[in-house]
Amino acid sequence: MDGIENLRTFVTVAAAGSLAAAARHLDIAASVVTKRIDQLESRVSTRLFKRSTKRVTLTEFGARYLPQARRLIHDYDEVFAEMSRSPRQVEGHVRIRVPTTMAIAFMAQALAKFQRQHPRVSRESLRRQFLPCPPTMFPEVVGRSIQALRRRPIP
Repeated sequence: MDGIENLRTFVTVAAAGSLAAAARHLDIAASVVTKRIDQLESRVSTRLFKRSTKRVTLTEFGARYLPQARRLIHDYDEVFAEMSRSPRQVEGHVRIRVPTTMAIAFMAQALAKFQRQHPRVSRESLRRQFLPCPPTMFPEVVGRSIQALRRRPIP
């Protein structure tokens, strides 16, 4: 992570023209900007900027690699933006044990809707002739089961 932040700082300093302006833009201390640039220059074993008291300008080496650094940061940010836009898919197998009368009366539409919303979930309905809980608690038990499935981390 430090590497990408160092590159982000490099690109920001190049655009801002000064370490102080880059620090304000990144909302970090100027000493952190200096440290990041020093770390990056140490890693590539060459200077990226010519420094004066009022401004910094890119060296020939820095200017050569600035476009690649911009692309890399753009791609990095785009990957995380895309990942955050992607809906989390629920997947796996669900085994449901319900009394036959309950399955017919209450579950058919709910299971069909669930299957449309979560096509990567396979299901198996096991019908039994007795109730796993009192009939008045059935909707609550099913609701808790579905909520537990949604909270389960996806591998």
